[in-house]
Amino acid sequence: MVITMGESIAKPGSGVSLKAIIITLLILAALGLGVFSAKNYLEWKDVEISSGYSAQAIEHQYLASQRYLEALDYRVNEIPGLDFYSNLPATSDVIFLSRLPADLPSSHYQKLSQWIDKGGHLITGITENRVNDSAAGDFLKNHGIRARHLPWQEYEKDPAKHWSMNLPPESLPATIYLDPDYYITLSDTDKLTMGIEKSHRYYFLQVKVGAGYLTTSADNALFNNWRIGKNDNALLLSRAIETTAPRQVWISDTNKSFKGIFTLIWEQFNWAVMLLGVLLLFMLRRASVRLGPLETKPDTISSNFSQHFLAMSGFQFRHHNNAYILQDTRERVKRLIRDSNTKNENEMVAIIAQRTALDQGRIHHALYAGVRTGNGLVNATRTLQTILARLDSHQYNRRDH
Repeated sequence: MVITMGESIAKPGSGVSLKAIIITLLILAALGLGVFSAKNYLEWKDVEISSGYSAQAIEHQYLASQRYLEALDYRVNEIPGLDFYSNLPATSDVIFLSRLPADLPSSHYQKLSQWIDKGGHLITGITENRVNDSAAGDFLKNHGIRARHLPWQEYEKDPAKHWSMNLPPESLPATIYLDPDYYITLSDTDKLTMGIEKSHRYYFLQVKVGAGYLTTSADNALFNNWRIGKNDNALLLSRAIETTAPRQVWISDTNKSFKGIFTLIWEQFNWAVMLLGVLLLFMLRRASVRLGPLETKPDTISSNFSQHFLAMSGFQFRHHNNAYILQDTRERVKRLIRDSNTKNENEMVAIIAQRTALDQGRIHHALYAGVRTGNGLVNATRTLQTILARLDSHQYNRRDH
């Protein structure tokens, strides 16, 4: 039998090869070393990520309260708008507000007072900003309730947010998480059915009004999504509503107000408003052909030599090159005197003085002196112009003779 290269002989009954065992051991050693290094040399940190509240919970701040009441078999409806107060529901229902609308007309608050007196139950926070100077403030005053802003100095002295109270009807002790912005005074405490009080100041109270009830809180956020789960806040809400055993609960947890004329126009005629805006832009474009300042064309007709000369003179004067300004004119004066190269300064000045009848000191200053001031430059220029004019006139007269 002939065995060629590249062939192998398989022996029947042979076990795992030594090479396979070595590779397996190396892989296990590498894995063990990796686990040991990761455990002893790598730093591990636990990171807690909070996803926050949903968009629905942010838009509806009493969403958790609504679902809590629905779990207690209450029928909960959202108040659609301020028109709701002109046609109130049955007196067997509960109206649950985050705060009293400050821009509600007085007539609507009168209807609300009559509704409570006939057996309705209103649960609300205090209206913001204008606590007393508003129709909402007058509404509370008519029921013996006055709300005032809590001074920040007093808030700093007593920063505790956990308040104890007894919940009726069995006087169950409860702890309420309350962070008030106001404090409430009550003129007739005989009508009080439950409340949180400290030093004759109330921060939560429920009073009997005719056949109905009025429940108000100095903390507008007492029952919102962020507070309803704190301590016994949810229990307080259920006990306050149980007072009248309502058929339905009407909730308003958004800051709704009467719509202005521009808002109503936009909601009803938004396309017309946009078309008018486009038309206005088109009319402005036609009225003004272009935007920005008008451009001027460069002057290519008139001569700018005088401007160039003024600019050049100004440059030389600022750099103390006054002699350079006068150099060409001085050389021209000297060329007008014959044999000027053979004459010294004094002879040149004497000849010019003889022909022009000018003072020799003035001539010497204009031809040879250094010019350092503006007045000196002007005087030298005038003298040189006078010398040129008189020398030209003197030569003309000599040619005539």
